[in-house]
Amino acid sequence: MRILSLLLFVLASTTLRAQSVSVWKHVMRPDFSFDLYFYSLADSDTTPKNDRDARIDLLHWGSSTGMNLPFVEIADDLTAGLSPNVGLTLALSSVVPAVTLELPVYATLKFNTDATWKGSKTPVGLSAGIGYHHTVYGLVKGGTFVSFGRPVIMAELNFGKRRSEMGLIKFRYTQALGSHTEVFPGTSGGQDGQIVFTRSGFHLVFTPAY
Repeated sequence: MRILSLLLFVLASTTLRAQSVSVWKHVMRPDFSFDLYFYSLADSDTTPKNDRDARIDLLHWGSSTGMNLPFVEIADDLTAGLSPNVGLTLALSSVVPAVTLELPVYATLKFNTDATWKGSKTPVGLSAGIGYHHTVYGLVKGGTFVSFGRPVIMAELNFGKRRSEMGLIKFRYTQALGSHTEVFPGTSGGQDGQIVFTRSGFHLVFTPAY
């Protein structure tokens, strides 16, 4: 986490030195995403994946918006930058209805396509990232909200031509590293309970202003 925090700090510091015009250009080119998150809620971190009595797998769908801010040019059509995002999801479950607020931020490496403001002559691009993903998870029936964050990795395949009607289309995969354990105090002196959260996601991202 210290290395990740240092990386994000260095990239954020670079933002202050970047040309303001260039930064604002990228701010005016937002991403819009349709998101599918796969959440698993288990009794413990040793619960087998096929134990249906101690684990519930939930499919969340939702949408988000974000920005691609490539600040450091490493080579032609290869840049490092930041990608902050914010989104809302709803669990597709009548057994455990839930809502989430998703707040991921990635430190990115981008090649071709949206690596630079002017785009690329090549209509295919790649992106990779590592970052921090904060979640506010709301269990609707119990009125319980759990707030937690985990390191996250991201991989992306991009397609698009500059100034085209479709803009830029991105197929993104994200995976939280590790799990989060939330402990709930027992009632009336009873034994404490816990939920172990794990998460991954697929995202269809559009950049219409590309």
